Amino acid sequence: MNSVSAILLLGLLSFGAIISSSAKPAFAHTFSGDESATFLAKVEGLKVEINQIGKNISNSSLVKWHVDKIGEFWNANDTKEVAERNQRVANDVTTGLDKLFSEVNKTNPDPAVVNQTASGLQDTLGEVVSVRIDSSALQNATVNALALRSVLDETLEDYGIATGVSEEEEEEGGNSTSAANQAAEATTGPAKIVNMAAYQTAQGLAASATGMFDKLKTMSSSNATSAIGEIDKGLKDLQKAIADKAPLDDAKKIVDGTINPNLQAAYRLQVVPEFPVPLLMSVGAIAAVVVITRYYRHFRRAS
Repeated sequence: MNSVSAILLLGLLSFGAIISSSAKPAFAHTFSGDESATFLAKVEGLKVEINQIGKNISNSSLVKWHVDKIGEFWNANDTKEVAERNQRVANDVTTGLDKLFSEVNKTNPDPAVVNQTASGLQDTLGEVVSVRIDSSALQNATVNALALRSVLDETLEDYGIATGVSEEEEEEGGNSTSAANQAAEATTGPAKIVNMAAYQTAQGLAASATGMFDKLKTMSSSNATSAIGEIDKGLKDLQKAIADKAPLDDAKKIVDGTINPNLQAAYRLQVVPEFPVPLLMSVGAIAAVVVITRYYRHFRRAS
């Protein structure tokens, strides 16, 4: 590629980078609607894991899984973001989690201490939401619908882990005959639970999704009555499917075929693009450079 092409490519890619960076929040302490939704979903997941730790205190292997899972929902950056608004609340989260982890790691953890600490953390997380997310976003139907969709995605992911499906799909060169046999078994009976902790999380998240939608309904337009009814039914069907240990594909059909389309219709959710906009812009920029380069070479030959 000649110097003209290189300059054009650099310029177009730089333009794409500028557009991409301008779409980001100017300040870390200001949440966009999508970020608020993501944060709400993370808090719901954290609540579920804390609750499961309290329920399974006598089973160290289940507790360990739920403790590890908390790391997916909450990290040092989340604490930092809360501290930007309220240091005391951020400290309460850190102190509560440290106390909970310390107790459950003992040889004989005290159930009373675990339950008391878990209860205190649940209350603190209520404060976290009100501190970290602006009231306008908390009362925004689209933000809450996006959060609900994120929780449903996590529900399916954990149900896949629970039934072993996601792990099998990631294996390369697996035994196709064995996979076919397992698929046949799945259609004639309940799925085999290979990870009970993940199953508990999937159940908890599905229940949380129903609670989230109960709140969302109070923000909904009267024109969305039909979609709301379908979502209600879909959430009940999802909880039943998980309780009955239905195949993962059945649960996915409920979410992708009933709940998500009606969430999109009722709350004007955007369909997530297959490729991010900056990537598409870069591809377009490269294509433009190719066209311009060919034209430039043709022009030089003609002259």
